[in-house]
Amino acid sequence: MNIAIIGLGLLGGSYAKAISTRTRHSVYALTRNEETINKAVHDKAILKAIDKSELCDMDYVIVALPPNATVSFIKENLKHMKKDAILTDVVGVKTAIKNAVGELAKKYGVNYVGTHPMAGREVSGYDNALSSLFDNRSLIIMNDNDVSEDVLKTVENLNASLGFSKIVYTTSEHHDRIISYTSQLCHVTSNAYVKSPSSREHRGFSGGSFEDLTRVAYLDPKLWIELFSLNKDNLLKELTLYIEELKKYQEALKQNDFDGLEKLLAQGRDIKKEISK
Repeated sequence: MNIAIIGLGLLGGSYAKAISTRTRHSVYALTRNEETINKAVHDKAILKAIDKSELCDMDYVIVALPPNATVSFIKENLKHMKKDAILTDVVGVKTAIKNAVGELAKKYGVNYVGTHPMAGREVSGYDNALSSLFDNRSLIIMNDNDVSEDVLKTVENLNASLGFSKIVYTTSEHHDRIISYTSQLCHVTSNAYVKSPSSREHRGFSGGSFEDLTRVAYLDPKLWIELFSLNKDNLLKELTLYIEELKKYQEALKQNDFDGLEKLLAQGRDIKKEISK
């Protein structure tokens, strides 16, 4: 297949490197950054840069841009894409993207499939892209975009060849509800946690638990504002539940209710044990 990657940041660059090194597909890229294009060509991650008029030659298009830029690009360029081409994106929220471009893609005869690679790093940009980024990771594929089983299988097979060890099918709405808990709440928690003045005194006192909890505090605010705003209702529900649970621990400590605190800790331990099976 001829595969076009739109945007060569961390995810787009990793897709380019992984596809080029692990498959026989021809990889092209569309991005404004000429320096990045030159690096990607030098690395043999892509064959060359293309412009919008060449999208008609692409069998498979991966849009690896932030949420709002993804919607804008797709809306502006569906008319350039080949009929029956496969179009995917990597945005971390899916309902808003599907609602914005799903029906329009159908109108142009393009097979839109929302995907979410559960892979990333604390750093961004092409220079930090890795051909191994997707190894042993999970890929979520939305199966509510009215495309054929053959199209879904093509998306699955391509991504499986890039190292993804688990492929999960779900709806956009279910994805957004769960991801508000497994990803977005984690980023809020981590970001808030490091605001304690004690964080500046952690050296020599911190270990794995501190590193685990603070890792994703290092984020791109503009990107995460877009993700949070597009999944606001789900995230607010999870935040409310989380704050209510934290208050229970706070109240038990205030009241010297150590029996109650022990029960809270035991409940959390048992739930972790159950979900880790």
